Amino acid sequence: MTALHFAAIEGSASTCRLLIDEGASLTAVDDKGRTLLKEAKSRGNAECVAILEAPTAAAEVAVKESAEAAAATAKEAAEAACQLVMDALQVHA
Repeated sequence: MTALHFAAIEGSASTCRLLIDEGASLTAVDDKGRTLLKEAKSRGNAECVAILEAPTAAAEVAVKESAEAAAATAKEAAEAACQLVMDALQVHA
């Protein structure tokens, strides 16, 4: 169990925020597989829940934006490759 687990269990929002700011892992689980968020929710620690959900939401947005950028790059690369093939076919025609 991590320090962030203890902070989430105890409902110490300021400690949760401090540990997250210092780089504590948000994906840590305890020896029973319980997540930080599950611990905070199960104990009704709403402020800790909000703090733990904020970085997760931001990470989800970042992942979505990265996926969209990768898809756009792949589309551009495919279009460029098709154009090269079409140009090559015209040269040989």
